[in-house]
Parts: sequence; C-alpha cells; structure tokens
Amino acid sequence: FFFLMIRRPPRSTHCISSAASDVYKRQDLDYCPEGRAIPITGYMANNEKKGELFYRLSFSYTFEHSNDKVYFAFLSPYSFTRLYRVFSRVETRLFQSSVRANCQNLNSLLEIQIETSALLYKRVQLCKTAAGVPVDCIVISGSKQKELAQYIVITARVHAAETPGSYNAEEIIYFLLGSSKIAAELRKQYTFLIVPMLNPDGVILGNTRYSIEGDDLNRCWDNPSAVHHPAIHSLKELLRNLTAEKAEIKVYCDLHGHSKRYDSFIYACHHVLSATHDSWNSTRMLTKIMARTCSSFDYHQCSFEIKPDKVNTARVVIWKEFKVMHSFTLETSIYGYTLNGRIIQFEDKDYLFIGKALMLSLYEYGVTLGKLNDPAPSLKFSKTIDEDRKKDSKLSLIHISEPTRPLYISYAVFCLKKKKKKK
Repeated sequence: FFFLMIRRPPRSTHCISSAASDVYKRQDLDYCPEGRAIPITGYMANNEKKGELFYRLSFSYTFEHSNDKVYFAFLSPYSFTRLYRVFSRVETRLFQSSVRANCQNLNSLLEIQIETSALLYKRVQLCKTAAGVPVDCIVISGSKQKELAQYIVITARVHAAETPGSYNAEEIIYFLLGSSKIAAELRKQYTFLIVPMLNPDGVILGNTRYSIEGDDLNRCWDNPSAVHHPAIHSLKELLRNLTAEKAEIKVYCDLHGHSKRYDSFIYACHHVLSATHDSWNSTRMLTKIMARTCSSFDYHQCSFEIKPDKVNTARVVIWKEFKVMHSFTLETSIYGYTLNGRIIQFEDKDYLFIGKALMLSLYEYGVTLGKLNDPAPSLKFSKTIDEDRKKDSKLSLIHISEPTRPLYISYAVFCLKKKKKKK
C-alpha cells in the first residue's frame, strides 16, 4: 500500500519524520487495536514538470485470516456509536441514584433530565444534521439552580477525523459526573455545556475534515446557515439566548487534533493591543497552569494571535461577539509528544487524561483567583511537568507552594523566567 501525500512540505520545526500506522479490527460495532503498529517508510519525490514536491508513505501488511476485515488508521478511531455508549452508561448510572428524572420529545428532539442529590444532568438534542443525525448537548451543574449562571462551553469533533477531541470530551464528562471534591466544586460554581460531536455526519461517513455537504464547520461561525450548518447555527443561537438571559460565558474551549505538531497546546485570542494588561496575563495564566498539570502540554507552542484565515473560527467569533476572554482551541497531536528529546506516541489513556487535566487546570485557576473554594489544599495532581523536561526546557515554571496558597498572589507568580546561563 502507498499513499501520495501533500504537495507542500510540513513545517520544518514540527515535521513528523517517522511514523507508524495502527491496525484495528472491528468488534461489536467498535474498533479494537490488534496490538501492533506497522512501520511506515517515506520519501520525497520531485515532479520535474511542475516543480512540485510530493511525499509518499508506504507500508506492507500480511492478512492473517481469510475474509477478515482490517482497518488502517493513523490514530485511534472514535465512533458515533461509542459516544452513544457513553451516554447510555452515564445515564443508567445516574438514573439508579436519581431523585427525579424525566424524558420528553419536543419537536422530534429528545430531552433527558436526571437530578441526583449531588448534580443536575441534561442531554438535549440541539438539532438534526442534513443527514438527520441528532447533535447532542450535555448540560451538567450542581443540584441547586444558580440565579446568574456562569457557563463553561466545550465542543469537539467539528473536524471529523480529529478523534483526540472526543477522548478529551469523554473524560471531561466522566470527571464532572464523578464524586470527587474538585468536580463538586466545579459544578457548584459553573454550569458546563458540552457538545461532544459537532459534526456527526462527517464522523459516520469517515470524512477527514468536512461535513456531509463538503463544508468546513469551523469556518462558518460568523454567519452559519440553519440549513447547511444546523449544528453551528443552533449552538450559536443557544449561546445568544443564554447571554440574553444575563448568563455569563466564562470559558469556551474547542477540542481538536493537530496533524503537524507534537504535544498538546492552546490557540487563544489575546494580544496586547486588544486586551487589558490583566486579561493578557490572565489568559496566559490558565495555559501555564495546564502546562504544570499535564506533562504532554507544551506552553511554548501556545499562540495568542489571530491570523486572517482564522477569523471565522469558533474561538475567534465567540471571543469577539460574546466577549469571552477565555475562548480557545485545545489542540492535541494526532501522533505524540516530546520528552527528553524522544517522541512518545499518544495512547488513548493519554488523550483521556488531557481532558481531565483541563478540568483540574480550570479548578486550580479558579482557586488562585479566589473564585472557587479549595476542598483539598494539599492536592497533588496525578501528573505534573516531568523533572527531566523542566531541566531540558529553556524556560522554568514558578508555581505556588501548597498548602499555603494565598489568594492575593500576583499573576507574576505564574510568569515564565529565563534560566540564567551557567558561566
């Protein structure tokens, strides 16, 4: 097998020079790794007639059984079926401990609401796609309704092939529905609105990026069509209705996968000319906490500028129209992360942890600013920046010592300092 790849060379500083294609077998409507990766070889070819460069990747595979179905993927699949299994699992568990629950069908759109002693869970179908597939929205909050709700909005899989976002979103749902003190504190302060699959048509069809109509749904946020972009149009209308009711959107995060870079990182929207000094620092502060929490997150790859080709994306439109200071895209490499000069391939558990790390970072950020109570002042995260990575990095991170974390500490505590060169 061989594939003819892109015409332009990848960015030289982030080029994935070696790779492996994973083998998957379909079992019970889901995909199960066969247990090994296939080495891939690649070389660059020159088209002398047109003066263009082409890249060819090739690999060989021996089929072990006759009439066997084998799928080749450049990263772990995450199907529409798996998402509905997650819904079924969490709703069954919540229903067993529910105080009250109801299910209704409004205008052919399903709405499920379950209330327990600790939380309120809703699954609402925002709309149906051009192919008639429902787009589900999860709402999670504390058991008591807040008068002026503060919302954290999270979306994923606007680009169908970027499955890391689905793994992130799945773990976020499980974490927020869990019994930990941190999850309880987050639910108490915020209402979480999660759309785990914005482009289900593309996911079901196996598209790389586009919807069933061939549109990039992350380039139409300025003026989405109710007919051609129903998921984007419906979500944007929902956010408008929330702000009209005096609700505040504190954070918007769009979960993506990145095909040209390693690690996990953030694209945000703040630069000096468009924001106050405090908001400039505050935006970067959240990303620095994320770098402290998750070893595969690289602060130095984060970007806070708005390029001309990104003005119609979700993060930019929501930042501009809804005045959301923390509006960003969380990108995770579809391949791996760097550590001590080595490239380590991401596993499914790593993608899941990044979702949990985002929640831990939002909690830590809220505690630092005095917005959240700290139920566990001596909390130690399950992962922090690796000591080896800190030694190799050109920049070092200063963090607050626990448990004596004063709320009045300046943002400067989280600033990055250049290391002094040894003489």
